[in-house]
Amino acid sequence: MSKQRFFPFLSLFLVIALVITGCVPRKRGSEDETEPVQQEEVYTLVAMIANGTLAGQIGSGDVVRVYGLLGSTIPELLAVEVYQADPENGTLLLKLADSQVKATMAYASTNLVLIAKAGTEAAEEALRHQKQVLSPEVTVVMDAGMTLVSGQTATVSPEIRLDPEDGICPAVTMQSDNDSVVRIENGVMSAVAPGTATVTVRCGKSTARCSVRVVVPVEGLSLDHEYLEIYSDDTGVGLTATVYPENASDVTLEWSTSDSGVLNVTQAGFLVPTGIGTAVVTVQCGSASASCTVVVGAHTQYIEMDTSPITVVMDNWIQLNPVRQPAGAMDPIIITSSDPNVVRVDESGNAYAVAAGTAAITVQSGSAVSVVTVTVTKH
Repeated sequence: MSKQRFFPFLSLFLVIALVITGCVPRKRGSEDETEPVQQEEVYTLVAMIANGTLAGQIGSGDVVRVYGLLGSTIPELLAVEVYQADPENGTLLLKLADSQVKATMAYASTNLVLIAKAGTEAAEEALRHQKQVLSPEVTVVMDAGMTLVSGQTATVSPEIRLDPEDGICPAVTMQSDNDSVVRIENGVMSAVAPGTATVTVRCGKSTARCSVRVVVPVEGLSLDHEYLEIYSDDTGVGLTATVYPENASDVTLEWSTSDSGVLNVTQAGFLVPTGIGTAVVTVQCGSASASCTVVVGAHTQYIEMDTSPITVVMDNWIQLNPVRQPAGAMDPIIITSSDPNVVRVDESGNAYAVAAGTAAITVQSGSAVSVVTVTVTKH
């Protein structure tokens, strides 16, 4: 781009005098015939009061720059073509697009500087750049997807790229295709309820879309058991996890065991015994977790105890001391008496000599059984 030449000595104080809406005349056929310009850019002519000296030095086709009262640059008025200069009346007619008229009307008074003479390369380049500034190429860039928590708000922050970079950005509009999930007000997204909505941002001819997913986070997690006993040959035994709240999103459970040599757990929560012992099963969902202590035992194969006949004086306790085998066996021990009037067995399995006589004490655990004969005497 060639450098523009400025003529600061032609700068002066101007006041908008008249606005005339119309078209730039164009010759049609003969020199006497004209018709309105049928182009996309329909210009408005703005008359400005100037002094005779300036109007005498600026002619049709010259390019001027209009500044704000305090010398500020006005992007819409970087380069304006002079349509006609009237030295006698001290006025200039400027060719302005509608957006330039609005910018001009926003200032009660302005300053003007000649930047290029008509027909020069600098004038053409200045007007070309001004046209690009008024209608820049726009590209809207934003993330293709994002996640919000229900009740959360976030600012819609698309990147607006302009070519040229000093172009005037058109109005930006934002819209959600599902207001029941995502609502947009003044550029702020509000996550209303779980679901998915597409947010569309438009600027000029450019459009960008972002898929917004609204989720409800997991706040708590529990198991149907905190302690559980199973046998080493059990199958199909599982734990059930409950997630809170019920409408939580992304409910992905991850199961783990503290000792795979005792117990494994599937990702469906089913327990798979691998040995004898105790393991802690933990389920996690996000930051929430719950645990269950699981004891894996064996079935009783035999009962280790002294089965020799016992003689005991009545009103005394009888020590049986049965031990389940193998180690880790956990079938319950059940002790019964053939004659409770002679030997009574309480709820805890303790045997007591009640009266003289003989009774058979049976100790059973699972399929294993041991029997001892007890004779009770008075003395």
